[in-house]
Amino acid sequence: AFGMGIDKSNVRYVVHYNMPKNVEAYYQEAGRAGRDGEPANCLLLWNDGDIATCRYFIEQESGNEALDYEEQQVVRSSRRRRLAAMAGYCMTTECLRFAILRYFGETDFGLPPMEGGGEEPGSAGARGCGNCSNCSGEYDAVDVTKTARSVMRCVHELRGRFGKGIVSDVLCGSKSAKIREWGLDKKRTYDIVDDSASTVKEIIELLTADEYLEISEGRYPLVGLGPRAREAATDEFRLYMKRRKRASAARPSESARNVLPNQESPSAATAAVGAAAVSRLSEEEQQELFGRLRQLRKRLADEEGVPPYIVFSDAALRGMCAACPADEQEFLAVSGVGPVKLKRYGAAFLGEINRAR
Repeated sequence: AFGMGIDKSNVRYVVHYNMPKNVEAYYQEAGRAGRDGEPANCLLLWNDGDIATCRYFIEQESGNEALDYEEQQVVRSSRRRRLAAMAGYCMTTECLRFAILRYFGETDFGLPPMEGGGEEPGSAGARGCGNCSNCSGEYDAVDVTKTARSVMRCVHELRGRFGKGIVSDVLCGSKSAKIREWGLDKKRTYDIVDDSASTVKEIIELLTADEYLEISEGRYPLVGLGPRAREAATDEFRLYMKRRKRASAARPSESARNVLPNQESPSAATAAVGAAAVSRLSEEEQQELFGRLRQLRKRLADEEGVPPYIVFSDAALRGMCAACPADEQEFLAVSGVGPVKLKRYGAAFLGEINRAR
C-alpha cells in the first residue's frame, strides 16, 4: 500500500515479502516505521529468486520511447547497479544502518564499535548501531574468502561465457550431461569447492554487489570479471557471508523494545529517550500531562496543516513528561527538541508543562 500514501506516525512493523528492486525503494518503504520515535521492527524476507526476478524485469522493460537505444542501455545499467547494491544489503554481514548510510554517501557515521576484536564484521574495529539483526548477533559472519577466490578463478577460466548456474555446477563438480557435453568437467576449477551450489550462487551475488564480478544484461545473464577483480587476488581480500544461528538467545535489543509495550505510557520515557533527570511528576500526573501535550500538539499541527508527529514525536512528548523541563535550556535537553522547534513551539509546550506542576 506504499503507493497509496501512508500518513501515520505509529507504524510498528513493516514487512517486505520480497526484495525491493533498489535501496532507495527499501529505505523509503521501511522508513514508514517508527516515525513517532518509538521502537519499530522492519522485516525483509527474500531469496535468490527475488534477485533473478528483478533482473528479468530490468531486461524485459520496454523503456522510455523518448530515449534512444544507447540512452536506454545507460538506464538499464544504472538499474542493474542499484539492484546489485540491494542484493548486497540483503547479504552483508556489516551493520545494516552502516550499509544504508554508506550507500547514500554518508561517511561520518558516528556509530559505536561492534563487539569483538579486529576489523572483520562483528568485531570491535567494525562500527555498528547495536540494533539491527547483524549487530544483535542473529547471524554468524562466516568467512567464505577461500570459496570466493575459487569463484573468481572459475569465472576467469570460463572467460565470462556462462551464467552463475553453470559456474556453480563447475565448482561443485556437477555430473550433469550438459557439463560433460561441453567439456567443463575437464576444467582446472571443476569440483574444487565443498560448498553447496546455492551457497556458491550467493557468493557470486556478493561478489557482484562489491563489483568483483559483473553479471551481463540480456535474457541469459553471464558472469564475468568486474572492475575490482584484481583486488580479490590480494592478501587483504576478505569476504564474509551471514548464516542464521540455529539456536540463540533472545536478541539484546528485544528487552529494549519491550520497555515500551504501551504507546500511551509516558512513564518509560527515560528509557526511551535517555533522559537523565528524575521526573518531578508522579506516574499518574505524567499520564495526564501526556494527554494534554498530545492535544496541544494536535491543535498546532492542524493550524500548520501537518501530521502531529511533525511537531513532536510521541517519544519527545514522553521525554517532556519525564524531564518536566522548567525553562528553555532544560527543554532543549529533551531528545527530539532542537533550536528550531524550541523557537516555534517552546513557549506553548513549556506553558502546558508548567501548569502541570
